[in-house]
Amino acid sequence: DDPDALSLEAVARLDLDDLEGARDLVLELRELEDFDEDPRARWAAARLALREWQVEEAERLLRGLAREQREASVLEELALCADLRGALEEADALYAEAARLDPSVGAPPRLEE
Repeated sequence: DDPDALSLEAVARLDLDDLEGARDLVLELRELEDFDEDPRARWAAARLALREWQVEEAERLLRGLAREQREASVLEELALCADLRGALEEADALYAEAARLDPSVGAPPRLEE
């Protein structure tokens, strides 16, 4: 199967809340020889991991993507991982960097402690 098509379909299924369908596609992607070199496949896997609350796995994949390409979408998801870990300063810095790349990105509101 075409890795690009599998990746796009996996992300689309995530956007449609079809986690089972996305999981099946990501498992198929992970079996491909070039998974570790395919940013679209790793993006789909990271998005799925985050949706399934596998924050450490999502963050690992996203950090690899961020080293290769500083894109707002990757930084925004990475910021969410930091937020979930309670690393608020790191999250704020990542949200700010993402917003510089794409002004439509903004940090989510936080409850005052």
